Amino acid sequence: MFDEHVSRRVSSDTRRSMLKAAGDGYFMGGRIPFGYAAIEDGKRRRLAIHAGEAATVKRVYDMSLQGHGVKVIAMALNDAGMLLRGRRWAKNTVNFMLSSEIYCGVSIFNRTTKRVLNSPELWIRVNSHPAIIEPEIFNQVQSGLETRRPERVGGIPRSMAVFAGLLRCGQCDGALTMTNGTARNGTRHHYYGCCTHMRGKAKCNFKNIRVDEFDPWLVSQLLDKVLTPQTVHNVVLEATALGGQWARDRLLRRESLVRDLRDTEAKRGNLYSVLELMGTDAPNLADLGPRLKELNNRIKQLEQSLLKLEEEPTGPLDAPELEIEEVTGMLRSLVEDCMDPKKLRTFLGSFIEKATVSGDSVAVFYNEGRMMSLGGSAVRSGNKWLLNLGSNQGPTD
Repeated sequence: MFDEHVSRRVSSDTRRSMLKAAGDGYFMGGRIPFGYAAIEDGKRRRLAIHAGEAATVKRVYDMSLQGHGVKVIAMALNDAGMLLRGRRWAKNTVNFMLSSEIYCGVSIFNRTTKRVLNSPELWIRVNSHPAIIEPEIFNQVQSGLETRRPERVGGIPRSMAVFAGLLRCGQCDGALTMTNGTARNGTRHHYYGCCTHMRGKAKCNFKNIRVDEFDPWLVSQLLDKVLTPQTVHNVVLEATALGGQWARDRLLRRESLVRDLRDTEAKRGNLYSVLELMGTDAPNLADLGPRLKELNNRIKQLEQSLLKLEEEPTGPLDAPELEIEEVTGMLRSLVEDCMDPKKLRTFLGSFIEKATVSGDSVAVFYNEGRMMSLGGSAVRSGNKWLLNLGSNQGPTD
């Protein structure tokens, strides 16, 4: 008991000491964030802004404010030769930089307890070092990241049923899960069943539904309401807008490469001018040779990056014009003829949040931000995918 008391006391003292040291502006150890350098201050160190790296950090934030995604930013930095301390940028690294309050001059403590992430309300924020990014700009970037962040697609990854993980019981709101049963003729079938009813937690009258009959019916009904010519027309307009963004991103990358190429060529020209003017009397002559070689290699890299950029496939704006009716029929065939339930579930789960089954109708709840013409009424079945009523003992034909 005494050891436990001492351990808690030491832990409390250590935490209080760390918070005070961070509040006094000292660096508490770990990997030095990109954009900063650790300078000695007596027995401790402080974070100071690294001018060269800080310029890259500001460029990343500026590009994000302009609406560019993390992948485009990473590609632009790599093409411009602005590496991450010798390493190429990845989109996850850029996303971390854009999401980290360290660039606002803030250190955060108490993020986790025994390796479990704590609620943000329990985090302790300390202004510990100079800021590279103003808080207003940081908040604007967070809003942009949240807007562009892809939403999680529903469904169960390993299931072979199209609507697994998306269906709910219309009577008790229990999840419809997969179950097996044998029909009267001895054939084995898969069914959707109410999990709360099967576990005896709710007394609803839900009857199990055969997956092989229900899935094709609901897919067809959804396509009738979702994949309309008007919806496809709206999607084409959106794709055209995305194509414009793609073209602007490509132009931005090209301008960055050309600018770096011209700067590097100018630096090489200055060295040649010194050599022509002073000859063997040029200062630090032994250092000029390696520097010229470095500049020549850099110019070759930039020229290759420009050539690679020019050879990239054309964007959506270059796609030929198609008849909307023809495109609608083609897309419908792709969905209905798809034999991979996982792909179908990914497509449907991209806009369906859940669907409740009640009697012979299904009410679909969807994300309006990703779907424009699904409508709000229930879909009523004209097919006999419901099981015959009359027995609660198990699935029947």
